Amino acid sequence: MFYERKLFYAMLCKRTSAAEKRSLFLYFTFALFLMKNVTNEILEVDVCPGSTVALQCPALAPIQANDRALAAFWYKDDQVTPFYMVDARSSPSINQGKHRQLSGLGNRATFNVSTSPAMLYLDVETKEDAGTYVCRVDSYRSLTRTSTVKLIVLSPTPKLLIYEGEKLLSDVAGPYREGSDLELTCELTGAEESLPMQVLWTVRGQVVDSTFKVLPSGKIRNDYRLRSLERSLWMVAVTCVAAKSANATHHPFLVASVQLDLFLRPLDVRISPTDGTCREGTVLQLVCRTWGSRPPAEITWWMKSFRLYNVSGHRFETDASSSTLSLVPMASEHGKVIVCRAENPKLPGVSMTDSVMLNVTFPPKVSLSLKTYSSSSLSEGDTVALICNVLSNPAVGPVLWSFVQETSVAPPHRRFPLEGSQTLVLERLQPWHKGSYRCRATNSEGVGESNSLWLAVRHRPICKAGQQVSYGAYLGETLNIRCEVEAEPATVSFHWGFSNTVMQHSNVSFINRGLKSLATYTPTDDIHLGSLFCWANNSAGEQHVPCTFTVFKPVAPNRPKNCQVLNRTHSSFLLTCEAGYDGGAPQRFYFRAKIKGSRDDGLSLSSPLPLFNLSGLPSGSTFQVSVFSRNKIGKSHVVTLETTTLKSKRKGPWTWKGNRSLLISSVLVMVFAILTLAAAALLRHRSRPFLL
Repeated sequence: MFYERKLFYAMLCKRTSAAEKRSLFLYFTFALFLMKNVTNEILEVDVCPGSTVALQCPALAPIQANDRALAAFWYKDDQVTPFYMVDARSSPSINQGKHRQLSGLGNRATFNVSTSPAMLYLDVETKEDAGTYVCRVDSYRSLTRTSTVKLIVLSPTPKLLIYEGEKLLSDVAGPYREGSDLELTCELTGAEESLPMQVLWTVRGQVVDSTFKVLPSGKIRNDYRLRSLERSLWMVAVTCVAAKSANATHHPFLVASVQLDLFLRPLDVRISPTDGTCREGTVLQLVCRTWGSRPPAEITWWMKSFRLYNVSGHRFETDASSSTLSLVPMASEHGKVIVCRAENPKLPGVSMTDSVMLNVTFPPKVSLSLKTYSSSSLSEGDTVALICNVLSNPAVGPVLWSFVQETSVAPPHRRFPLEGSQTLVLERLQPWHKGSYRCRATNSEGVGESNSLWLAVRHRPICKAGQQVSYGAYLGETLNIRCEVEAEPATVSFHWGFSNTVMQHSNVSFINRGLKSLATYTPTDDIHLGSLFCWANNSAGEQHVPCTFTVFKPVAPNRPKNCQVLNRTHSSFLLTCEAGYDGGAPQRFYFRAKIKGSRDDGLSLSSPLPLFNLSGLPSGSTFQVSVFSRNKIGKSHVVTLETTTLKSKRKGPWTWKGNRSLLISSVLVMVFAILTLAAAALLRHRSRPFLL
């Protein structure tokens, strides 16, 4: 019988002694006898090639307590030789038995006897592995038992799979970098050899690659290489088609598709507004918008190589984003370029930019500097340039120059050769160029004024303007004559001379005090009358033209001139005159006024200035006024004139309301005011600013 042959073959193949063979023969014969009385239920298992199947062996179920399994065998179909066995004859239990793989099929099998039921795990490769598998278990006391499993190897279901390298793809492939290369592989497995197939690639219904090949394993493969992925392929389905022919793509056998997901670079970036104009110190907001990037681009702001972080208002949409930059530009940032950079974070190194140049408007920023044409200090005759440095936006109009003169010497009518230019060239420097200079520029945003630049001109002494040059004196009278000069440097020495160079000047003595020399001179004879000369020297040289002082006998003054009445009211008027020549001696002015036709002596006043203000007078009255001057020599001619107070609407008799003390106090107040104004005018004449 079938099992008897199996046992007999196993006994003959066992490498044992003759006695052991006799024992085994008797044992297996008895086992075959017992197997005839054991019922065997056949199990069916379906499996596909390329998978692992588990075959049960219920025959190895637990047996009686005083019994144990000696061996377990696996057979296929009607083969007499087991392909796998477990020998536990010399082991305490089947779990410690020796496993033997007795054929090529056994090399793909693993028998786990510790599970319930025991399982044989077999790697199924082809349809040839189908058949009937028998598990036989021999026990020490029990009958031999068997389990039968019918293994059905199914024909493989055709599959169409898409790979990227070793990675199996489904639904969506990627994401990939825009512009990168991609290679996809499509494999058809399990197709019947009798049914020839073609594997094709299509995009948007068009065949793009039909170069397939059949592998030795029977698989059909097509490798599709996409070079420089374009954004137009984003989420486009790339389809692999298995068909009987290239013309049968409308009726494919199998279809597999993947959509291409791409990282897309930005399409464009724009900054608004585009002119970047703002006023210094005000807030400028720039908005940068970009679109076309997936995922949305990140936006950064830059000024040269410096990143700007005062950013707000980030917004991200499907493929667009925006960012708002707030700046408070300064004048120094005028003309700087602001750059907006849009970059896909998944595509480092790939970016798009837009830029805007700042147009910062601001008032002129002005500074004044000096350019000399010699290495030494500035002296008379040198040339120097004053440069007015102007930084402005928008441009300025003509530059205005101002000069505060230090010397008392009046400058010529045409002060400077260049007026209104940013460069002021002073040629052939003179002492009157000494002083403080400024420049000023104006544009539509405001006015800017420079620093003050002091210009010192090294020059010989010159006479200071405005000093007394005529002295009247009696013979034997001692005069104090002051000679004052201006010089740079200010360390000077003086000497004096007289117009009559023959005479000795023992009657002249002087002392020096800085830039002043005080001479004491006593004329004792007519020959001593004439001109005194004063010279000064400093390190720049001797004074070119001496200061001249005339000494003469005083005479009576000339009469006042150009007298007129001003500010007439119903009770007051003001009389002003110009002083005539004083005759070489201090003069004083005298005023007399009385109502015309009146026998009253009227009012008499005197003043060092020809200025008289009268108040408290009767209205509608005519006054006779006389003015003259007097010095120590004599009296001038008298000037007479008439004036009338205005009539008042008030009716009734008028009386003389002249108050002598009131009139005197009014005159003194006016005299003090005039002296104050005269002193201020003199100071302004000595050091006054003027525009160039």
